[in-house]
Amino acid sequence: MSATIEQTIDELKATLIAYIEATYHIGDAALVRQRRRLLDEVGGIFQSPYLESTPKYVVGRKYGDMTELPSAVRDAFVALTSPEAGPPVIFDPP
Repeated sequence: MSATIEQTIDELKATLIAYIEATYHIGDAALVRQRRRLLDEVGGIFQSPYLESTPKYVVGRKYGDMTELPSAVRDAFVALTSPEAGPPVIFDPP
């Protein structure tokens, strides 16, 4: 079973904290507690995670319908989107 996004983020944060505490050993218990509080604060070594969705784009006209393009350009675009030519190189409509 795969971990959730939150579990993965928590694991990464815990691993980084463990690395910092092991690499930069402090003998004083009060300083260890203070460092732990600082490491656990948002903005110290991590930020609150957020997901950002991909913007939706407006679908345009098909290349073959773009009469304002020079015919050679329009023909090239149509050829690059043609199923006979194999996988499309560009999307039609853009």
